[in-house]
Amino acid sequence: MAQAVEKEARMGASILRLFFHDCFVNGCDASVLLDDDPGRNFKGEKTAFPNVNSLRGYDVVDAVKARVEAE
Repeated sequence: MAQAVEKEARMGASILRLFFHDCFVNGCDASVLLDDDPGRNFKGEKTAFPNVNSLRGYDVVDAVKARVEAE
């Protein structure tokens, strides 16, 4: 995260927005991180109309996840 924010200062706010966008009354389920799966005829929330051109930082989340998993 620190490297991503150093590279682009607004990224911290963008990642925080991902969390707020995903968390509602019943809690956070990370559903905003779901990708489309055309094979199963499933449209994920990343590309859902309210999120298109609204949310960003998915690449940072993927990079952090990969580093955590590597540890």
